[in-house]
Amino acid sequence: MLIRMVQLGTIKIGGNVPYDNTDDIAISEWLFCHTFEDLEARTAQEVDDRYTLLGCAPLLRKLLMDRHPLLEQANSQFKLPMNFVAHELKQTNPHGPDSASKDWAYWMQGAFIVPGHDKTPLRSYDLRKWLTHRIGVTPAGPITVRDLIKFTSHVEGGVHAGTPSTPVEKSLRRPTRWFLSEEIPAEIMRLSPVGQLKEVAHITLSAAKPLYILLRSGFADEYRIRSGPRHS
Repeated sequence: MLIRMVQLGTIKIGGNVPYDNTDDIAISEWLFCHTFEDLEARTAQEVDDRYTLLGCAPLLRKLLMDRHPLLEQANSQFKLPMNFVAHELKQTNPHGPDSASKDWAYWMQGAFIVPGHDKTPLRSYDLRKWLTHRIGVTPAGPITVRDLIKFTSHVEGGVHAGTPSTPVEKSLRRPTRWFLSEEIPAEIMRLSPVGQLKEVAHITLSAAKPLYILLRSGFADEYRIRSGPRHS
């Protein structure tokens, strides 16, 4: 029908028609739903291979870190609260608080970040604070959610393979060659930066799920916050 309408000239494109951002909104909401589903599939319980998990990096970057994060674009007409709930980082040196050893690459929380894993305190973060949440440590400094997504996207190959550009990235890169083996058990892979993406994705999906459910419900239009008059 749409193609036929274009052929008949009933859809006019161009001219001095004021720009309408409803297409932008529709695209962002559609893309968000498919990105959510892709991320969910890549982090399913039975998935632990490195290549599949590495594909989470560009999805997380798109949702959380782009100049206009997709999560915020898709939520722009609803303003739903986005609460990223995680356990706080407790360990700051894997060799103990009094050790000055630099002979280690990094330590990350792994599954201990996910709510319900243990009885340590939980914190709730908005998007900006979630990106700065510490999930691990290197001899060069802490590892944040932003650090992990950036490293796996632009160094490990989630978007493209590159060269580490910071001391933290250099520490994260040190054991990479060992994790490339197809024989690495799943429980060991989870200790790698790529493996940690799975836990970060779980928390991100939990925060984004109310928006996803609303957009897939068929009733989203009833909950839009409109800044202008409704157009028929």
